Amino acid sequence: ADERLGERVRIAHDLHDAIGHHLTTLSLQLDLARRQDPDTARDTVGTAHSICRVLLAELRDVLSDIRSIDAQDLRRSIEDLVSRVPDLQTELEVRGALHGLGPESAQLTLRSIQEAITNVLRHADASRLWITLDGDDELLRATVRDDGGGFESGRQGGGLEVLRARLLALGGRL
Repeated sequence: ADERLGERVRIAHDLHDAIGHHLTTLSLQLDLARRQDPDTARDTVGTAHSICRVLLAELRDVLSDIRSIDAQDLRRSIEDLVSRVPDLQTELEVRGALHGLGPESAQLTLRSIQEAITNVLRHADASRLWITLDGDDELLRATVRDDGGGFESGRQGGGLEVLRARLLALGGRL
């Protein structure tokens, strides 16, 4: 029973991280389209439609639990994620090796970066975002920085608490 509950919690966290990110991105695109003239909005709505397709695919993957990325897929998955971030100049730098990660750690790394991007989009009022992955066979450090306003010290939302708990469960830290 504990194993089933743990799996449900993991899937709920995956849904929160994956779906929440895409819904935030979609919401920003639709808000932008609402403020644009009709000709310009057509392209923005096209981008929003693409995000919907990605969102549906991600939902299918999480719900069916067939999507398990490994270290080789991690870089490509993060590059794809970064390429779809709206209204934010984003730079990704990967240093060192990522091949020492197992599938669970690779998936958690992707979801962690996704949650960080979502938080920047929702709360930071930033124009630039830097993501650095620095890894070797024993440790991966992911650093996400932005040029936004930050947040009140000690005040963190549910997304960061979920992220902290997931990282702790794998021996990591936030």
